[in-house]
Amino acid sequence: MSPTRLCMTILLLVGSQAAAENTWQQLRVAETTMEASDLPPLGASWQAVTLPDQWFKDQRWERGLTGWYRIALPDKQPRRQQALYLQRISTNVRVYFNEQYIGSGGRFDEPVARNMHRPLFFPLPTSGWHSANNYVYVHLRVYPGYAHLAAARLGDVDALRPFYDQQHFVQVTLSQVFFAVVLLTAAFGAIFYAFFDRQPSNLYFTLTALGWSIYCLNLFIRDIPVPAKMWWVLIHANLEWTGVFLVLFVHRLLGANRPWIERCLIAAACIATITYAFTPLVDINATVRVFHLGLLMVVAYLSVWLFWHYARTRNTDALVVGICLLVVGALGVNDFLRQAVPIDSPHWKTPYYLLQFGAPMMFIILASYITSRYVTAQRRAAAAEVRQQIARQHERERIFQDLHDDVGAKLLTLVYRTEGSDNQALAREALHEIREIVGGHTAQAGLLAEILFAYFHEARQRCSDADISLTTSHDIPANLEISGECSYHLAKIIRELVSNTIKHSNARAAELSLRLDGDVLVLRYSDNGEGLPPNTTPGLGLTGLRRRCQSMDGQFELHEGEGFACQATIRRWSIG
Repeated sequence: MSPTRLCMTILLLVGSQAAAENTWQQLRVAETTMEASDLPPLGASWQAVTLPDQWFKDQRWERGLTGWYRIALPDKQPRRQQALYLQRISTNVRVYFNEQYIGSGGRFDEPVARNMHRPLFFPLPTSGWHSANNYVYVHLRVYPGYAHLAAARLGDVDALRPFYDQQHFVQVTLSQVFFAVVLLTAAFGAIFYAFFDRQPSNLYFTLTALGWSIYCLNLFIRDIPVPAKMWWVLIHANLEWTGVFLVLFVHRLLGANRPWIERCLIAAACIATITYAFTPLVDINATVRVFHLGLLMVVAYLSVWLFWHYARTRNTDALVVGICLLVVGALGVNDFLRQAVPIDSPHWKTPYYLLQFGAPMMFIILASYITSRYVTAQRRAAAAEVRQQIARQHERERIFQDLHDDVGAKLLTLVYRTEGSDNQALAREALHEIREIVGGHTAQAGLLAEILFAYFHEARQRCSDADISLTTSHDIPANLEISGECSYHLAKIIRELVSNTIKHSNARAAELSLRLDGDVLVLRYSDNGEGLPPNTTPGLGLTGLRRRCQSMDGQFELHEGEGFACQATIRRWSIG
């Protein structure tokens, strides 16, 4: 687009906006009556008022919870269809145009539809205009302590619609979006706490986000499922507890030990909840302001303490959370001061409240920071584990070298000195065992049938050398594969059982079998030797057998009878 065309487009937009502004007017002059009627009270005694009008000063709700406003319109029918735009009301309205009903904000009975945070837009029927004395009647339904009608706007439908759409988007649509965002943040925190990092700080972060998401419902829910008093108590008591969870989150995140502060805040939240429950509806609004001022003081305390903590420790966590809370606190102060705007100001009850936008951003930033913090910790832990593995490997190599140079050399000398005797085989076996222990789990994964062939052959050879007859058998599928860890422990179990028979039993025969029972490997072993004496305390050998089985989610059991008999089960044997 050329610069000339761009300038012309901007001028056209500005001109159209200015033209639109000239096609609507703000209605601040009205009349009111407390006449109890479901239809416009034409013969009532009307009293002049200026909009915005608030019922608080004269406690008008003591005379009734509904009231009528009559707003005069021009006598001449406009050339374009007109609309009435109500930017803010409390709590609900029905609108009539020259006695003709044109719409409402929802339910008029308890619980009344809540339109305190949403604008209303009513197109006026073109056929309803009179030649003179045209009026809009607004039937206002209120709650004690919550009653006002802001200045109305009248103008062309096309001119007022953009104002309504913008206000509805900011006050309703964005509130719904931010509710969903904060609720998702709470869900993320719950999942993160349950499955990744069960730190108390993550739990309290989840509760804080969940509490704020519940408060967000108050900003866009029109039709509440419970009476109004209960709704206000639940919403505002929830907000007090959200402040408590926020303090607990910050304290746990930075490892602060301040139990007396936490106890005081919990006590204050309990007092607030009880106070809300027993406060009359007419005084709830004032009570809320008192306790919410306390919430601002809590945020101020956290902000000051976090920056002090950062200045003392240079802890990045304190700086990030402190900045977030400082911004949120500033927005909260802005919203609190908005309540003090004088009623005679044309901006009474019309500015946007900013905390509803800033708080969700804080939760998103904190969730992202907590995640990055966890990922960084995991990376550091992984790097530390790698360093430990390298250190263990170096230590293993050093030990192996020492064993090879010292103990291994002596065993090798023993092998040569005892040539031709049983001690030579024992020395060779000891040398082999030392190398396996130092080398770690050297057994390889593979087909169990092939692995058993080697293990059974070794066991039979050892028993044969000791004049013991060993019978072996197995009942397993030919294609069954086991992990290297299972292979390693299985070899150690068989060797230890055979060694016990050779060294201690004086047996002449033994049996060894392995079968697959469902998804459990079952190894049975027995000999016809002397067996274990009664009330024998398990030694290192039996304890080691039990420990190996337990490491593979199995168990080791001794059986009573002649000689020695046992059963070992292994549940975690498969690859992966």
